[in-house]
Amino acid sequence: MAEARTEMMPMPAIALRTKTNAMPSKTAMMRGSSEYYSLRATILDVGKAFLEPQGRVLDLNCADGRWSEPLVQFFGTSQRFIALSSDMEDACSCLDRFRLQVRLGEMEVGTLDLGERFPEISARLTISVNGLGALSNVRRREVLGMIRTCLERKGAFLIIERVETMEERLAALHPAHADMALGDRTGRQDRDKPSRLLSAAHWEEELREAGFHRIERIWASGHYMGWLASKA
Repeated sequence: MAEARTEMMPMPAIALRTKTNAMPSKTAMMRGSSEYYSLRATILDVGKAFLEPQGRVLDLNCADGRWSEPLVQFFGTSQRFIALSSDMEDACSCLDRFRLQVRLGEMEVGTLDLGERFPEISARLTISVNGLGALSNVRRREVLGMIRTCLERKGAFLIIERVETMEERLAALHPAHADMALGDRTGRQDRDKPSRLLSAAHWEEELREAGFHRIERIWASGHYMGWLASKA
């Protein structure tokens, strides 16, 4: 795939947004929470730093459109947006949210299971919020490599995932004690099965192995962490 020839300044500094109090995973990043607004602000910061006129934004796990919305509202017709989800209900909710933009041809919404396929679409900015953690280890590495390949030159990838806590790590190493540590059992990681939660360091290692030029932690809240990875 031919890479875009647009040039950009070196990766800009984006303020690290953190909120240290841990929230249960079921309530984290829900609409109305401080994490929800903090992450949306971070996504907009990244867009302002990397997007240029007539650029393309690819959202790999759009939920109901909540993560693309700040960019759509700010950039409007100057960008092309593609929002994907493996869940039909989420895709329909996203379509309802952006019905006008879809009608005008500024946005495409569709369903896609990253465990089976990857959209070979070049993008200036690719976003994935909780989109890769459930993939098998082998497939996750494949997808990370494809994300980098499909990024335009000087493009960026913003990834948000729940990371493994120390208690969960200990439970994985000592499954017999998992009931006391977590209230359930956490099995050992299998290379060809859906992975258990990864540590922040492991995510960064996989981003480096995928060939990203520069990797920065730019958002953190409770059990969730976000990285910005650029392509040289």
